[in-house]
Amino acid sequence: MLYSSKLESEIERTEIAQPLLLAAQIALTEALAAEGVVPDAVLDHSVGEVAAV
Repeated sequence: MLYSSKLESEIERTEIAQPLLLAAQIALTEALAAEGVVPDAVLDHSVGEVAAV
């Protein structure tokens, strides 16, 4: 998907954008945790709530 020739138009579709955002949020959370950065509390909205847990 990230290398799709239609990415610019497809990225605006919710069923494409939401899973990509979730994957990016989870990857960032895992990368920070691997470096020892772990939050005391988290707040988020929508799909970010899943990544925050």
